[in-house]
Amino acid sequence: MRFRFRSNVGAGATLTMSGTGTIPDLQHDQLFVTGAVSLANATLLVTSLPSAAPRTTFVLILNDGSDAVTGTFNALPENAIRNVSGKPFRTRYSGRSGNDVTLVREGGGANTGALLTDSLYTNGTFRLFAAGSNAVSYGVQATTSFRWWTNLGFATGGMGGTFTFAERNAFRHPSRFYRVTN
Repeated sequence: MRFRFRSNVGAGATLTMSGTGTIPDLQHDQLFVTGAVSLANATLLVTSLPSAAPRTTFVLILNDGSDAVTGTFNALPENAIRNVSGKPFRTRYSGRSGNDVTLVREGGGANTGALLTDSLYTNGTFRLFAAGSNAVSYGVQATTSFRWWTNLGFATGGMGGTFTFAERNAFRHPSRFYRVTN
């Protein structure tokens, strides 16, 4: 069902959506927005989506204009992976035409690989920020030669699949490459 919408989705609000097929309006819910989209930490609850091929995109919020989406849903940063109906979907706030909120079906089952989103080096500690799957444990490895990888530890995807890993010995390795495995 298509809903027309003209105001902000506030922090206390919950947007509930579902679907049984890939056709918007007929088989899955879609919010049609006239003007800017502002998601002030509201909760997104997707109760069901159909089994779909990897890279299938479900447009949850369709913006009629060119305004960028501001804010995010609670615990769902850009590229966060969430499971819906037992399948992994990646959350995008710049989907389709660049200003729509979408869920994109990931391939490879519920335990998809992690996407490194950022890094930060301060006070001798190197921090990796990544988006993966909720409650999935990821191994973090490092190398200087791409021939041998050293296991550094593990990090578990939290709510929305995001996680941070801190390597406190980074100051000992001026050039190092990292990867996340599962």
